Amino acid sequence: MQKLPLEEVKARLKAVRKQMRHEGFDGLLVTETADVRYLCGHEHEAVQLLVTPRSQYLTTTHRGIQRAEERSVGFQIIDSKVQPGGFRPLIEKHSLKTLGVNSKMSHAQFLDLGKRLRPARLKPSTAVIRAREVKSSAEIVFLRKAQRIAEGIFETFLGEVKPGVTEFHLHNRLIQLILDNETVEGPSFEPVLSSGTSSWTFHSRYTDRKLRKNDCLIIDMGVRYRGYCSDMTRTIFLGKPTRQMREVYSIVQEAQLRAIDAIHAGAMGGDVADAAWGYIARKGYEQTHGLGHGLGLETHDYPLPGLSAVNKKPLQEKMVLTVEPGIYLENGFGVRIEDTVIVTRNGCENITRTPKELKVVG
Repeated sequence: MQKLPLEEVKARLKAVRKQMRHEGFDGLLVTETADVRYLCGHEHEAVQLLVTPRSQYLTTTHRGIQRAEERSVGFQIIDSKVQPGGFRPLIEKHSLKTLGVNSKMSHAQFLDLGKRLRPARLKPSTAVIRAREVKSSAEIVFLRKAQRIAEGIFETFLGEVKPGVTEFHLHNRLIQLILDNETVEGPSFEPVLSSGTSSWTFHSRYTDRKLRKNDCLIIDMGVRYRGYCSDMTRTIFLGKPTRQMREVYSIVQEAQLRAIDAIHAGAMGGDVADAAWGYIARKGYEQTHGLGHGLGLETHDYPLPGLSAVNKKPLQEKMVLTVEPGIYLENGFGVRIEDTVIVTRNGCENITRTPKELKVVG
């Protein structure tokens, strides 16, 4: 596992400290796995970080010290066996009075931590969230690479799609192809494969249903490269699609193009969603899910909400989002197309290269 460049870590810490000052904290406790990896490059459930205005510390178990030294960058590493009490001595040393903590933390965890770290006061913080919303150039390199690798795996996988195989078999085969690729850390999420009548429930779990001639098949998959996720959906057809299938596919494709055309720095996420769902509604079909989400160290990354009607915040340059409209006909079939885009000043860049013209296989 390659380390993050030190300059990248420094830039991320600078962004987090700026937000800390804005929120009025003199320290930040980081416990969420993805946030920890974002700041130091190391990912482990036993790792926590403390960021002060001028210092940054990583604490882990005695058994995790060597791995932390190998993988983390820019943090002073503390052995929790050598220094019992975790960060409490450091909080006292730096006279930290108000600590920000992960906003995802449960209420019970928040109360327990607050008792252990008294007299310092704990308050929810979005410091890391705000930093993660806009991707750095290094992060975008990793996201592009993840997408390229996923596309290669997808092309290999298509050669195995044919009538008679089950969704269960294809699901397991796709995971195996991902695991066989030693350049990635594994799938970014459990793949979604749904065919025929099971595809109208838009995130259907695979079944033992056998694919049939003239079926459609929705494939939603991604890989994780250096912690960063890819996410792509394609709908393909086995044999000759019906006239209705072709019509629905064309509407979904046009809706996605309209949404992509509406994306630029300053655009509202809700307005982008309306560009797609409004078109779909005018064609007589209904909205069934959000249009897209942030993508990064997590499959559903920041910004949250992403391309949703409830998002009234403007998009920013270098935000990375998915665009995934779909139409699902009850007890009939479903169609979804998903690409990943990077927001630019005057538009966006689509980093998904897999063609999305109607494709027939088998």
